[in-house]
Amino acid sequence: MSVATGVSADGNVVIGYVNQGGTVRAFYWTESTGAQMMMGFGGANIAANDISPDGRVVVGYADYPDYRRHACRWLDPNQPPQDIHTMSNSTLSIAWDVSASGDIVVGQYHPTGGTVSLAFRWTPQRGMEDLNTVYADLLPIGSVLFHALAMSPDGRFIVGSGINGLTGRREVFLLDSGFPAARTAAMSTKTAVWTTPTCWRCCSRLGRRGRTWGASMSTATRPSMTPTC
Repeated sequence: MSVATGVSADGNVVIGYVNQGGTVRAFYWTESTGAQMMMGFGGANIAANDISPDGRVVVGYADYPDYRRHACRWLDPNQPPQDIHTMSNSTLSIAWDVSASGDIVVGQYHPTGGTVSLAFRWTPQRGMEDLNTVYADLLPIGSVLFHALAMSPDGRFIVGSGINGLTGRREVFLLDSGFPAARTAAMSTKTAVWTTPTCWRCCSRLGRRGRTWGASMSTATRPSMTPTC
């Protein structure tokens, strides 16, 4: 089985993965070259999950022979990827989306000994950051951002799924990170929003640094850590 997961803005580059008996291999396709299998870190599985609009940068994950699975970024489909996993307390991460510039990546990582995955953002300057830590002041008590699945082209708005501490339910989130602008206490554009497409409810305000909204129902589902047939 083969699945296409991304396409460049001009339609000339397609990326995805092939699942053969449970082993996942990433591919990079152009009309002139056809589908090329992409390189990884020597382990069994490699997946390409998204591509920048200009087709230059691909993100996903690759396994090591010792079964570590790390989020990665390909700058050349014919070369091994860049390992962007910098969490010392984890051996498992997946990149789901990349910004238009190719320099911002979002996804999820699984802390060693933990029971859930946590959302991350990666940049060359800061490495991999847990969004629950960076934006803790915007989240209601008990809230957890599990997966960062997509973002706006400039990397400012991030969406995914998690637990809304105000409702205790699994819900969709929209995070206005204010990034890459400098983080200041007076910035009023950084917000965390819990929502569904059809129902919004204002739950609380967190001073001048952001607002939190909640939804009356949940539609989010957790993505599989491994693509399957």
